[in-house]
Amino acid sequence: MLMIGITVVCLIQSLVLGDSESDIAPMRPERSVLETCKALQLDAQAIRQEGYTALDKADNIREQAYRVKDEAFELKDEAFDIKESAWEARSVLETAMVETLALMKSQATATNLYIQEIRSTLSALADRVTGIEDVLEDHVGKGEQKLAKIQEKFEEQTLAINGKLAEQTSALNGKLAEQTSALNGKLAEQTTALNEKLAEQSSALNGKLAEQTSALNGKLAEQTSAIEEKFTEQTTTLKGHLSEQATTTNLISNQILETASKVKERQQTWLSEVRIISLFKVTTENNRLSGHDSDHVTDGQFTLDYPTHGTLRAYSQKASGMRDNKILLHLGGLFRIHKIKIWNLRHCCQERLIGTHIYADDELIGTVIKAASTYDFTVSDEDPTYASRVTLHQPLAQHTHVLELQVWGNGPFQEDDKFA
Repeated sequence: MLMIGITVVCLIQSLVLGDSESDIAPMRPERSVLETCKALQLDAQAIRQEGYTALDKADNIREQAYRVKDEAFELKDEAFDIKESAWEARSVLETAMVETLALMKSQATATNLYIQEIRSTLSALADRVTGIEDVLEDHVGKGEQKLAKIQEKFEEQTLAINGKLAEQTSALNGKLAEQTSALNGKLAEQTTALNEKLAEQSSALNGKLAEQTSALNGKLAEQTSAIEEKFTEQTTTLKGHLSEQATTTNLISNQILETASKVKERQQTWLSEVRIISLFKVTTENNRLSGHDSDHVTDGQFTLDYPTHGTLRAYSQKASGMRDNKILLHLGGLFRIHKIKIWNLRHCCQERLIGTHIYADDELIGTVIKAASTYDFTVSDEDPTYASRVTLHQPLAQHTHVLELQVWGNGPFQEDDKFA
């Protein structure tokens, strides 16, 4: 603030000098006034720096004073007093500068007098600041003396406390050593007594254990002997039972073999009967002609095929001569096939059956290769054929005429019970 006030004063002086240069130039030169203002500014900066230094020292003293007990609070109060004095001085300086500025504005024609008064005022202010610095130095010196005394007292108390602590520690170590020695003695005595008791109890327990072990060994030997006798008896009994069971098993095996042999003989005898298995069985077809459907091929009628009695004709006929005409005969179970016989028309059209394939399920049995009244397809005994369906398939574009379809075989059989 002091620096700002001085700068303002110098500026006002420069303005006044600039406005009234023609009137008062002979009374004071402008350059000397500027130099004086610069000198005052330098002095004010030095004063301000010294004031900041004094405040820093006061703050350091205050920080150190916080670390002690009652004496630190007194230094704190003194620092606050110093700070208040500095603020009062600054306030006085600001008031003086304001008054000076007002006076300079109202009396511009008496600039020289005002400048002398300002110089005297600044001199007074410089003296006042010097006095403040002396006061601050006195207070700082007193604070340092008090702080040194506090540090001395603190060191003395610390030494006294360390001495007492060393004495108490030594005493406690002595007592601890005595108590440790006494406890070690008692522990040794108790340990000896416990070892003696333990030895006595161990001896007694070993004796009882030896007696019990001997008794248990005797009982174990008796039980082992009894178990061995029982085991021998049971082994003998089991061997007898096993021998009886082996004899019974052999008898049962022989009986099973005899039964199986008889069953096989009966099956072979039953298989020797080859019979017709297609009579009145269900049929299906494609390209059906009404009144001449495929059921005629399993009705057992062989004679009524002549066209004179058209309503009595008993043969199957297709509606047209297209390719792939089929008749399927469903046997109703799995049979062994021995022979398949086809009865053709006898009055005409026998050549239309040429090229027809005969299947037992998916196995080809034979093919019609010429015109004839009947066709026999025999299955070799060396290659047994089992089927549940017989199919006539004419792949050529022909009308298909069949008077009767006969199948000889035996059965039925299960899928997993087929044998030759």
